[in-house]
Amino acid sequence: MVYYHHGVPIYEDSDFPPEVAARFQKAVEEAERGYDIDWSEEELKQRIAEGKTWMRDPTPQERKWIRQLRRGRPLKIGRERASKIMQFRIDPDGERRVKQYAQEHGMKTSEAIRALIDKGLAAS
Repeated sequence: MVYYHHGVPIYEDSDFPPEVAARFQKAVEEAERGYDIDWSEEELKQRIAEGKTWMRDPTPQERKWIRQLRRGRPLKIGRERASKIMQFRIDPDGERRVKQYAQEHGMKTSEAIRALIDKGLAAS
């Protein structure tokens, strides 16, 4: 089966292992029938507030597939796409200091790392 979003094919059952494709098909059938949720409005609001919108937590393998489905264009930083990924090791104290810097400046950790690299290179 091919799944569409606004008439655009998104993915096919063959993109996933058979057990996952069967679970998708079951979910589609349930959605077409309509959901029978016996939660009160307050329970539903509380579940959403707690981030518990799933009936059950996804398995690690399902989390991997969900991340793959969410892939998109690389983030833009300034005028250029940030398409390069650099990996490095850092000691726990360095990680703590970077996270503290990010928090103090209202940045994400990756933004703080880029800012600190730019500052270091500008000073050299």
